[in-house]
Amino acid sequence: MNPIERILVPVDFSPCSRLALQYGIDMAQRFGASLTALHVYEPPHYVGDVMVQLPEKTSVTVHEYVRRQSAQLLDELIDTTAGLDEVTFERRLVSGVPHIAVLDAAREMKADLVIMGTHGRTGLSHLLMGSVVEKVLRQAPCPVLVVRDAYPEKSR
Repeated sequence: MNPIERILVPVDFSPCSRLALQYGIDMAQRFGASLTALHVYEPPHYVGDVMVQLPEKTSVTVHEYVRRQSAQLLDELIDTTAGLDEVTFERRLVSGVPHIAVLDAAREMKADLVIMGTHGRTGLSHLLMGSVVEKVLRQAPCPVLVVRDAYPEKSR
């Protein structure tokens, strides 16, 4: 078994991805590993180069607007997450299809572990929305730890 030196945590700002980031921090501390938080934003492709008027009287493309909003949310997540200052940490912000970008990042950084949060959707919502986690699990070049945001009570 290979040592855990590089941990990748994809985040989408949901409670379950925040929990996955906490698990990532804990694992990085335990193993002395580096931690990379990755957010993949998916700009709407159907709008092309449509411009958006911002309150400060500037215009930017929809793609740039989505990138800026994603960067701001990632900054806020990092600023409000305890323990990141105790590990070797990197943040990444990329544009693309989420599962493909996560797999590319894991391969590029030679991740030893990917830690992802899942909403635990089932039925129709899972069928319609698909699962980024499921796609990463099937193709990841390393182990994947999946963290749910809520666990059901154990029945006796």
